[in-house]
Amino acid sequence: MLSRGGRKKVEKILRLHIDHESWIEQAFVREVKKRGGLALKFVSPGRVGVPDRIVLIPGGRCVFAEIKAPGKKLRKLQIAAHRVIHGFGLEVSVVSSLEEVKTFCERYFGQGIHTASVSAVRD
Repeated sequence: MLSRGGRKKVEKILRLHIDHESWIEQAFVREVKKRGGLALKFVSPGRVGVPDRIVLIPGGRCVFAEIKAPGKKLRKLQIAAHRVIHGFGLEVSVVSSLEEVKTFCERYFGQGIHTASVSAVRD
């Protein structure tokens, strides 16, 4: 049986793990915006597995982004949805770390623009 202090530590660790994906998503949205893009939340009622964000990039480009917690894998329905999107000639990027946020932004917005500013939303 854990002491009260021990339970609180375990609960904190679990919250940090659960919230990690939301931190990455917040950093992703912020960094895309800094570069003049827009990362719209993508919700498609009745269609499961769709990517989390539609990213609008200056110059008429559109990319889908799936945000995952570090170490988490795509579900089968997500893989199937990505294949459908690829079938239309569109791109889907999977982002699961702050480093991958930076890589995404460099790839789609060019290097050297705020790339050193990617940081966690919370400490």
